[in-house]
Amino acid sequence: MSTNKPTLTLTSAHLLTAQQPSTSNYLVKDYLEANSTILLYAEPAAGKSLIAIDWASSLASGKDWNGSKVQQSNVVILAGEGHNGITKRLKAWELKHQTTPPADSLFVSGGGVDLDTEAGLSATTEALDALAKPIGLIVVDTLHRHFNGDENSSSNMGALIRNLDQLRQQFNCSVLLVHHSGHGSTGRPRGSSSLKAAVDTSYRLDVSNQVRTLTCDKSKDSEPVEPTVYALELVSLTGWIDDENKPLSSVVLSPTNQVATSSNKPFNKGSQKAMEALKNSGGSCTVDVWRKEFDKLYGGTDEANRKAFKRARDSLLEQEVISIADDTVTLIELIKEDDQ
Repeated sequence: MSTNKPTLTLTSAHLLTAQQPSTSNYLVKDYLEANSTILLYAEPAAGKSLIAIDWASSLASGKDWNGSKVQQSNVVILAGEGHNGITKRLKAWELKHQTTPPADSLFVSGGGVDLDTEAGLSATTEALDALAKPIGLIVVDTLHRHFNGDENSSSNMGALIRNLDQLRQQFNCSVLLVHHSGHGSTGRPRGSSSLKAAVDTSYRLDVSNQVRTLTCDKSKDSEPVEPTVYALELVSLTGWIDDENKPLSSVVLSPTNQVATSSNKPFNKGSQKAMEALKNSGGSCTVDVWRKEFDKLYGGTDEANRKAFKRARDSLLEQEVISIADDTVTLIELIKEDDQ
C-alpha cells in the first residue's frame, strides 16, 4: 500500500533542455494534457458530465475523440452520486459509438469521499492502489460531492488542490474536476478564484437554445483550442427496460453545425403548456397521453387545442427540446445531470 508522504525530486535544467520533449504528452490531443489538472465547469444540467464521460470512455477505449487523437489509458471516475444515471450514460456512449472499452480500463467509484481531507485522500489512494495498474485520468464528478469545506474559502480549496496534486504526482496521471459555474455568473467557476488559478487548463460549457458550446478559457502552456459546439442526442438503450417494460433511454453529446445564439427565445403559451404537460406525465409517455394532458392545461376548444398542440410539438422538435420515437415522446430538457 502506498503512503501519503509526498516526494520531491530535483532535475538539472541542462538535462531537461538537452533534447526535445515528447510531442505525445497528451491524453486527448490539444484538449487534455498528460499529468495535468483540468477544470470543466457549467451550470447544472448543461451536460458537463456528458463531456467528462465522452473523454473518459474515449480514453479507455482508445477511440479518437471527435477527430482528436487519444492515448489509450485506464480511467477512474469518482462519482459522487447518481450511479443509475451514469450507468445509462455509459451505455448510451457505447451504443452511439459502437465501442465498448476493455473490461479493466474504465472504473466508477461506489460513492464520493471528501477529497479536501486526509481521510478522503487516504481512501482514494487505497482504492487506486488496489487496481494495481497505471492510471491515465481521474475524473472527479462533481467537486461539490467530494468536498467537505467551504467552496469560497481559499484555504479549503487549497487543501483540495494539494490532495489532488498528490494523487496526480503519485499515480502519474491527470485529474479532471467537474464543477458548477458561479451563482449569478455562468462565466466563472463557483467558489474561490484560487481553484481556476491552480489548474493547468479550464473549460466552460455554455448552453443556448439547446446548443452546448465548449470553450477553453485557460490554457497555461499552449494556445487555447477553438470553441466546439454540441447538441444532445437521445439514445435508446437497446434491451434495457424499466419496471413497466418501457424502453430506457439516455443522452450523449454529439458535435453539431448548429449556431449557438446569444440568448434563448421565450417559448409561447402552447410550447410552455406542452412542456408542462410532458413533465406532468413523467417526462416520457405516449404522444396520446401527452396530448390529453395538454388539452387539459391549454383549455381551448377541440380545434384550438389541436392546432396549438401541433404547433407546439413541431416547435419543440425543431428546437430539439423533445424527441419522438415509436410513438413515445421524451422531454430531453428533463434529463438532468445527477449533480444538482
